[in-house]
Amino acid sequence: MSRIFTGHIHLFHAFDIGDDINFEQIKKEQLLIRKPTPLPRYFKNYHKPFSAELPHPHARSYEGHVRLHQFGALSLQYKVPFELTFEELREFLNTIADEFTEQSITDASTIFKSIEPAIQKPNFFHIKKSCILMHVNPDSGISVTELKETYGGQIASLLRFDDETLSEYKKSEILKKAFGYYRGDLIVIDGSSAFIYDDDYEDVVDLFEFANIQHLELQYFDKLLDKQLSTAYNREIIPLNAKELIPFWSTLNMSQTQKLSMLQVEISVITER
Repeated sequence: MSRIFTGHIHLFHAFDIGDDINFEQIKKEQLLIRKPTPLPRYFKNYHKPFSAELPHPHARSYEGHVRLHQFGALSLQYKVPFELTFEELREFLNTIADEFTEQSITDASTIFKSIEPAIQKPNFFHIKKSCILMHVNPDSGISVTELKETYGGQIASLLRFDDETLSEYKKSEILKKAFGYYRGDLIVIDGSSAFIYDDDYEDVVDLFEFANIQHLELQYFDKLLDKQLSTAYNREIIPLNAKELIPFWSTLNMSQTQKLSMLQVEISVITER
């Protein structure tokens, strides 16, 4: 008989919705219902997000939250419980991944419309990033070593959203990234998905959500850097839209080298958060 595991699937969807979000205006005009949420210690005061409830929270069968970041990012987290075998979880995961991709766009659009007056240069949406984290509650009847040996192939397939069993080579490639801080826990990260086998996992969930936000912002700067480098190399002016020009509005008369230096400073702000 296949072993049944319990846990939660955490789905993260991040959207770039503008250049700056005015938290004070949101609070003053009560544009969103604030939801007090414990934040990890690594958030500095000036980087703390604004936490709010998902639209229509009482009509949902799952938990979740909204986090707004002042630099124009909107992050949604959905927390869906499960009590399934790994075979059943694989099928369930593929279903809800598609379902919540659509749901996230609907929810983000609702939130965007509510807070649009508080957004500088609103734009829904410029870039979107998603990731999934599977948390499995440790079973006292199975050790981490047994889990990897018995269910390693299924865990690898879960991380790749694959309906078929992966080859031994692919399985080994994914599981060699596994690590654990304590003897009874296991974390495997593969691209935009992760598997956690641990009781104390909340900080990892918060870190994973923030990493998704970082990825979103770095992707934005990557696109901007490509255009600036193209301009510098080709020595021609490539028109950028208004949103992309905001970080450089006061530097339009600078040389391309100076503009690239300014962009380097902007990126360093992201990487040093």
